[in-house]
Amino acid sequence: MFVPLVIGIFLRIKFYLVNRPFWHDECSLAVNIINSGFGDYLVGPLPYFQSAPPVFMVLSKLMYLIHPAAPELMLRFIPLLAGILSVPVFFVLSKRILKNNILIFIANLLFAINCQLIYYAQEFKQYSLDVLAVILCLLIFEKLRFNHLNLKKKIVFSSSIAFLSVISLPAMFVLGAYVVLEIFEIPRDRLLKSSLYLIPAAVVNLLYYLFILAPSKVIMMQTFSDMWSKGFLSLNIFQDLSVFKMNFLYFFSPCKMVLFGMILFVSGVVVLIKRRERLDKMLLLTVLFSLLAAFAHIYPFKERVSLYLIPLFLLIILSAFCVKMQARKVYLSIMIFMALLFFGGYNLDYLKSFGRENLFERENPSILMEYLKNNYKYGEYVVYNDASDSEFLFYGRHYGLITPELKTAKIQLSSYGEEWYKSVLSNLPKGNIYWFYYPYDYVTKPVVSFLKDWARKNGEILLEKEYGRSYLLHLKL
Repeated sequence: MFVPLVIGIFLRIKFYLVNRPFWHDECSLAVNIINSGFGDYLVGPLPYFQSAPPVFMVLSKLMYLIHPAAPELMLRFIPLLAGILSVPVFFVLSKRILKNNILIFIANLLFAINCQLIYYAQEFKQYSLDVLAVILCLLIFEKLRFNHLNLKKKIVFSSSIAFLSVISLPAMFVLGAYVVLEIFEIPRDRLLKSSLYLIPAAVVNLLYYLFILAPSKVIMMQTFSDMWSKGFLSLNIFQDLSVFKMNFLYFFSPCKMVLFGMILFVSGVVVLIKRRERLDKMLLLTVLFSLLAAFAHIYPFKERVSLYLIPLFLLIILSAFCVKMQARKVYLSIMIFMALLFFGGYNLDYLKSFGRENLFERENPSILMEYLKNNYKYGEYVVYNDASDSEFLFYGRHYGLITPELKTAKIQLSSYGEEWYKSVLSNLPKGNIYWFYYPYDYVTKPVVSFLKDWARKNGEILLEKEYGRSYLLHLKL
């Protein structure tokens, strides 16, 4: 069992140490670190269309203040630490669920090399912390019998769960599962008295929802309505199946034959229901509360925001093999066949990809900003589009380019096409020298090609630098 743990920890540290530059989403969250104080994370939604638990933001800001000269390494340290700790913690959980050395080994190997879990262990986002929090809560709540606690421990428990949501929102789904199980175990005459210990959590969560989560949701739905709505469930079974398919493809990428994966998942659910063990019930109830939250349009069941479900889904799928029946050999043969087809994407080429240091690099706003800072001359304009505002603000501050004297022009891309965009460029004052800083270009509505074409026809190109989708242009009009 030692090998999967070593592989998992090694891969997470390896890509963290690559120290790739922040991309757009990370810069948007990082701007909230350099522009906001500790108290700002508790009083409202984060600017730049971001959402993250207050505790995560506070810890990240503390890390940044320790060594602001290395922002990528410092701000990604909490996700890395959570990613590393999740490896041995998942091992403990898998032992309690699967209880078979072969299945435990397979589960931990798949967990160790899961591309999404590795990625978010070196991404400045809270999703790696969600994974750790959910696994830890499952392990802690499984052993915790509220009715057996003395008064002092009940008060400590009540105080602790009150702040669980500000650490990790998905951890609340585990708490919900725990509360449901405890309702059936606590004597009826003590149930009302015991429920009083939930009041602190109810108050904190209500305030957290009213002042942070609800306003954040409104902003997200207005700005990324299509992205969020695709993660909500409905009474349309075909639409819901498409959401499950989307997540299976994301959770276990690269995978094949998603239908087989979903069949394995359902089979695992049936096995866990039949076993009726407390941890099995808590695992299934956690998933159920996640789906109910998506059905109620409270929290989307979609890709990275549901990253915490990867270890749970993995355990449920492999639980399909934990059976005792007369036709066990035939059943297991079918299950193994489907598992091999489903996880068929985990081939040699996929494993070889972990040798590439730039495996997760999306853009390079840092090197372009550093070059811009070193070559910028007073009086020149810096132009950036609204897709790159976070990169400009974060790395502009980091390299000291942004000063009161800096002349800037921000171009709103909106949803208009090529002709509109070029007309905006043509309205820039003539007789000036411009730097166009475009480290991030939309995939669905790219504009860098428009800029290149317009620049060649209307000005004198002094310099061009391009790194993948990141583009820097020095132009004289």
